[in-house]
Amino acid sequence: MAITGFHNISVTVSDAGAAAKWYGDMLGFEVQSDSERTPEFSEAVTGVPGATLRVVHMNGHGMHFELMQYVAGSGARVETSPNNIGSAQVGFLTDDGPALYADWKTKGVKMWSPGPAEVPNGPMKGGFIFFCQDPDGNVLKFMQTPK
Repeated sequence: MAITGFHNISVTVSDAGAAAKWYGDMLGFEVQSDSERTPEFSEAVTGVPGATLRVVHMNGHGMHFELMQYVAGSGARVETSPNNIGSAQVGFLTDDGPALYADWKTKGVKMWSPGPAEVPNGPMKGGFIFFCQDPDGNVLKFMQTPK
């Protein structure tokens, strides 16, 4: 048995349609498919009793991105603060971190970072990084490599 490659990143959302619109409008992802899974399949895959999934597959920026909505069997909203153990971040590259931060702040995107932080050392020294979140609280990280 061997791992043969990377397939996708998946995040759980409260409304797959609304999330797909947000990821399309804000990050330029395009919907490839949008379908509901049967309860039998959803339970077998997730191990969640009573689960029924709506899954939206999106492509963009060289990646496959998946939005999963629990139409039935939804769990509790979790606190996804970047410092919580188990909280994940999805990282993207940008060519202008400060400008993207300013634009998204005016559009009402919740920012974890008080501003785009310039990286002081290491391989990203001189670049910028900031954390924000999607409408469901999933943590997104944007990085501008040093020029």
